Amino acid sequence: ERPVVVGLLYFGAFNPPHPNHLRMLQIGRAALESQHKISVRLGMFVPSPNTYLAVPRKQTREAQRLPLATRESLLHSVCAEEGWGVWTFIVNHATTIHAAMETFRFPRHEKVRLSDWMVVCGSDTAVQACDPIKQGIPSEMGVVVIERVGHPLPTSDQLEEWGRMRSGTIVLVQQPQEEVWSSTKVREDSKLWERFSRPTQT
Repeated sequence: ERPVVVGLLYFGAFNPPHPNHLRMLQIGRAALESQHKISVRLGMFVPSPNTYLAVPRKQTREAQRLPLATRESLLHSVCAEEGWGVWTFIVNHATTIHAAMETFRFPRHEKVRLSDWMVVCGSDTAVQACDPIKQGIPSEMGVVVIERVGHPLPTSDQLEEWGRMRSGTIVLVQQPQEEVWSSTKVREDSKLWERFSRPTQT
């Protein structure tokens, strides 16, 4: 029987990237491998295009809208010691998923299926990720919802509703500990912004 192996896709602005972004993938991977016997082969960040950040948003000054090339470089710095891959696609989410599948193929498999991929998200964006109509994430793909402070995990009623629309598995991961960083906190703190918004000099 074919072994269960998946790649984790993590969509976001990553403005700027910080260790908690990597930690989300690590938490998702640990939960899948220890609790669900699903082996994770790849973690893939998919940064939003510049057009997404061009739209004015609360608590994001124009000077803090980092260009895609800078965010990609910063992601490489965050991931360098962990061996996670960083691929960037400046297209809509549905096309990005298919492009990602073409970029990486699992060993010993001739064809990668949508069900080989799972999307990682925080509980604050669970509705967008789990509802295939709202986000455009194919229903065959699984979703790993990681609890974030101040944002409870989906209810059983929500899971039942989404389960009727998705064939992919929805995995809930409790994360009760306080988060050290968030992108909003980083942008509000000048010292953190200075620390995380500049590529490491080599």
